[in-house]
Amino acid sequence: MHKRVLDPTDQAHRFERGGFRFRVLDAQGQVVPGSEFATDSTGCGVCPTDLRVGDQYTLDELFSPVPNVTLTPTQFEMTTANQQLQVVNQVLPNTPYVS
Repeated sequence: MHKRVLDPTDQAHRFERGGFRFRVLDAQGQVVPGSEFATDSTGCGVCPTDLRVGDQYTLDELFSPVPNVTLTPTQFEMTTANQQLQVVNQVLPNTPYVS
């Protein structure tokens, strides 16, 4: 999978993409054994276990090293033995403290 992080207020802003952690859930919501992995500094990550072609899964985001990012599950179907997913998160705008 390939990870991107966007700032909707500043498209030129770049973020570290290494250290995002994921796991894969099967169609029943159970963790696929051995499916936890992390992204490298380029935003790429590889699930270390084989997933069955034709089955439905959810890519579950567990951790973001970038603050103010909403972690979002991504549902997908394995259509080929080697499949690349794009995962894009947006940084939430800073909310000023109001007294």
